[in-house]
Parts: sequence; C-alpha cells; structure tokens
Amino acid sequence: MKATFVSSSAVTNALRYSMLRQQSELIKAQKEATSGFVADTGLALGARTAQSVTLHRDYERLDGIIDSNGLVSSRLAATQKSLNEVGKAAQTFLASLTSSASGDAGYALTQRARAARSTH
Repeated sequence: MKATFVSSSAVTNALRYSMLRQQSELIKAQKEATSGFVADTGLALGARTAQSVTLHRDYERLDGIIDSNGLVSSRLAATQKSLNEVGKAAQTFLASLTSSASGDAGYALTQRARAARSTH
C-alpha cells in the first residue's frame, strides 16, 4: 500500500478558497435580494444578454426624454401665460385707442392706457 501525504498548507489553502467562494456567493445573494435583479446578467441570460442591455439602455433614454418633456411643458405653460397677459394688455390698449379716436376720452385716456400697459 502506498502512503499519501497531505500537507497542512494544502488543507489551509483549500479551506481559505472555500471561505472566499462562500463570501463571494453571499455578497452576490445579498445584492440580488436588495435589488431584485440577478447579480450577473450575462451568466443568467447567456446569449440574450445583449438584448437585456439594449432594453435597459432604451429604458434609461426614454426616462430622460420624459423628464425633458416635463421641463418643456412647464416652459410652454409659462410662455402661454405671458402671451395671454400681452394679449390682454393689447386689447386694453386697442380699446383705449378706439375710444380716443372716436373723441370720447381724448388724449388723457390714451396716456392712462399707456401707463397701465407699461406696468404689466
């Protein structure tokens, strides 16, 4: 019978490797439990990894477009409000000019309309 020797170094290295592998798997499992996604998409999906990455990139891009559209919408609302105010001032001024031209109010009314317009 042949005698087999096992060194204490080999046993120690095997135990250390086993512990490192288990720690790595624990970290991976914690990441998956926290995020709700697999830690290594490539390993889980294999050949379909590229499709997953592309869809994720498209999703992020569309999220950016939605945020951008929200900003544009608020700017357009502010512009619309300003244009409505300009329209009201123009109507008021037109009405005062019409009254002035018909001789009802005279020069003083036109000047008051101009002063009112400049305060808007």
